Amino acid sequence: RRGRTRLVAGRTLKIIVPGPENPSETKGRPQLGKLVNGEQLKSGPGYWVRNKKRAWGANHVITHLMTCLPKVKKKFRRMHKVVIGDISREHGGKFPPHRSHQNGLDVDLSYIHKGIRKLKNFRRATAANLDVVKTWYMIDTFLKTDAIEYMFVDYRVQELLYTQAKRKGYSKTRLKEVFQYPRGRGRTKGIIRHSPSHKNHIHIRFKSAVTPQAKSKGRHSARFGSYRS
Repeated sequence: RRGRTRLVAGRTLKIIVPGPENPSETKGRPQLGKLVNGEQLKSGPGYWVRNKKRAWGANHVITHLMTCLPKVKKKFRRMHKVVIGDISREHGGKFPPHRSHQNGLDVDLSYIHKGIRKLKNFRRATAANLDVVKTWYMIDTFLKTDAIEYMFVDYRVQELLYTQAKRKGYSKTRLKEVFQYPRGRGRTKGIIRHSPSHKNHIHIRFKSAVTPQAKSKGRHSARFGSYRS
């Protein structure tokens, strides 16, 4: 038909794929690395960023946070906003007091608690105050992205979440894949693992995302042998 562009054999077809103009690069390890072209997270539906200057991450990390957390809020109208703590500095690098959080792949976020309208900071999770149903739904939403390397959760809190996951239909095989519990806090198996000082928040470590630029330069996604937070 007139007015339509026809495909002609031998000509180059350019396909525009939506995405960031300057894709992020996560260089090095979470404990020794840097962030190039990081993206800053701002508060949104269902979550509150405690300090924007400390909330820079890789594009895909920011996208997953902006996608998953509003889903939780949409599912549960009556819940406080999830507090987002530190991610990385604008250009990554050393980030005291953290040993990691250096290349835009690590995120600290609060648990979801019962009976609180507004949460201003992280709060220790216990069997009495943790909203296990909502917290597990949040964790499971992130797990379904298949973008999670590890989650660091206190071992006692893992037990509460393990019971909820089992109740929601997780098979024995899937439970073993996801949880370190009940094999002992020293075992290095499972996506969700114990790490000291995670009684009041969850630490999510995302997988690296390989960009076309990184592939062309021979870079690849790193698998991290250490899971220190």
